[in-house]
Amino acid sequence: MTNKEKVYRFIQNHNKATNEEIESNLNLPSGNARVYIWKLRNEGLIEINESGEFVILESYPTIDTISSSINKRDLYMELIENYMDEFKKTVNFEDKMRIGRELRLLIEKL
Repeated sequence: MTNKEKVYRFIQNHNKATNEEIESNLNLPSGNARVYIWKLRNEGLIEINESGEFVILESYPTIDTISSSINKRDLYMELIENYMDEFKKTVNFEDKMRIGRELRLLIEKL
């Protein structure tokens, strides 16, 4: 499950959650909740009402619903996003190098 989907699932059950609560509960780096919420809103999956509560507009796409429309670039972008999240969390130099190599290979495929 991607971090974006985790944020979606979290706000599904906590429609009054703040960005800080989302990040804390999902162990996300500071500022990531805002980005994932923006992406979810941009994709038309959620909105925020006048009271500041999250409103679910669409179900999160499952592999069945996206398999026919998924393209290679979107898949690589999702992989890069996940590797970047791991890269930011990693403190060990060897792990950062390993993740960096994977990122480089993915970026070359774009």
